[in-house]
Parts: sequence; C-alpha cells; structure tokens
Amino acid sequence: MNDHIAKPLDPSRLFETLLRWLPCPVDADDAPSASKPWPQDRADPPASSLEGSLAGIPDLDSGRGLECADQDGAHYLRLSRRLACEHADDMAKIRACLDTGDDAEACRLAHSLKGISSTLGALRIQATVSALEAAIEAGRPRKDVERLIQMTQTAQEELTSALELAPEASPSSR
Repeated sequence: MNDHIAKPLDPSRLFETLLRWLPCPVDADDAPSASKPWPQDRADPPASSLEGSLAGIPDLDSGRGLECADQDGAHYLRLSRRLACEHADDMAKIRACLDTGDDAEACRLAHSLKGISSTLGALRIQATVSALEAAIEAGRPRKDVERLIQMTQTAQEELTSALELAPEASPSSR
C-alpha cells in the first residue's frame, strides 16, 4: 500500500483508502464497493439532547468529534472532559519548559494538545495551539509565544466551562 491518511483521522477516508488497496474477497458480490464505504452506508443517528447541547458550544465541531467516537455521545463527552482535565495545566508546563530552555518538550506538549483537540473538534484550541507550536519551533520572541499561550489557555478554560454545563449521556445513546 502506498497512500497517505492525514490526521485527524477521518473514518470515511480510512475505509475508502483501505478498500482501494486491499485485495478483493473471493466472493466479490459480498464486498463493499470503494464508492460506498461502510461508514457512509450507516444512517445518521437521531440528534440527542447531548448532541444538541454540544452543537451549541462555540468553536466545537462536535460532528467531527462524534465521528471519531463512532457516534457514541457518552464516549465523546468523556473524551472531551478528559481533554479539559488532563491538559488543563499544559500551558503552565509549556511555560516551565520555555523557562528552562527545553523548547523540544514545549513543542511536544503543544503537538499533543493539537492532536487531541483536532480529533475532538475543539477548533479554537487546535488553531491557537497549532500557532503556538509553530511559534516555538520558529524561535519567535517570548512575548509572541506568551500571547499564544494565553489565547490557548483562554480557549481551554472556555471549553471546560461549556462542557461542565453539557448534560450527561447514556452509554446506549448511539
């Protein structure tokens, strides 16, 4: 196989690519076609109150996040809250790394946050931390980097507050 699937992973594109490269099964009539990969054949689940409340959160593409969570609203909400909790002190860690001259670790922390925020559809966090990572890599002045750290931290705090207001989801609401 010689192809590329970029992050954040789009399940539809993954299946299209796999179908293009995998050998056909013996009974070709039972095989899914490359023009209709499996995820696109599924009906969209009905909107729940969770999905409705997530859709109202600014700068959150819950559709992207729900697709990555296989349309499982409870799982998506757990992952989003985990992002908010486990990465809450990333900006303080990045500052500490920059203070000690460990730009590589600061970039790694920013890159990790960029990946998870992109996967979950946290658009503003993803955009600001992407700019932050680029600024650190480019050796931009500390005041520029600090401004991006503050913007990312604000985006994280706003998303955390909005997620605290989201209703709980039942694990079976798929």
